Amino acid sequence: MNRRSYTKFDKLVALLTPVKIKATPEGNLLLVMPAGLGTKAFVETEQDIFREVGGQETIIFREDKGQIRYAFYSAFPEMAFVKLKAYQIPSFHYLLIGLSVVLFLTAALGWPISALGRVVCRRKRFGNPAPKAARWLAGGMSALFLLFLVGLAVALSDLEQFFFGIPALFKIGLAFSVAAGVLAVGVLVFTLLAWRKKYWTGCARVHYTLVFLAATAFLWLLNFWNLLGWKF
Repeated sequence: MNRRSYTKFDKLVALLTPVKIKATPEGNLLLVMPAGLGTKAFVETEQDIFREVGGQETIIFREDKGQIRYAFYSAFPEMAFVKLKAYQIPSFHYLLIGLSVVLFLTAALGWPISALGRVVCRRKRFGNPAPKAARWLAGGMSALFLLFLVGLAVALSDLEQFFFGIPALFKIGLAFSVAAGVLAVGVLVFTLLAWRKKYWTGCARVHYTLVFLAATAFLWLLNFWNLLGWKF
């Protein structure tokens, strides 16, 4: 379960600090708080109402369309915990980020290294050559996404600065993501052309397509977490 902002970039807090509510074999509940804040056990006292074992805190569940959808925790009465759907689970998003980063690295670093190797070793090219802009666009797009992640990580390493406004580094990082999204349009065009005109080898076309799909997934993630654009 999670609690979140829905329209601004601070929705990202829900990804970084998920709250988990687990059922035990005995029918009780375990509340696992984020950031090492501990775990508490709860026992059911009434239907959809659980009280802390050895304490006074309570968790109350509420249905929506016949299914348990919300939970209210007495320690944070101003918040509602929302049961996540499969595509909203943080572990799924971390998996997408990890796969995307690997593919971005192959485009931003792998292609230049491979091109340099061909020049130094005088290796022949295979397949129908594509315009140089195809890989320049994909490589540039991937590099911008990676720079965005680096900037985001640095900005989030000092959360206290957000209390005094939006850090400049965070704003610059968002600009990188927007620029990468613009370049992704060109990558889409070259992806279609690569299959139509049979650029490179079959494996190279598949790789280029995977880089574009990674960009699509990453843009979806950014939009989901309100990190595509300046949503302050």
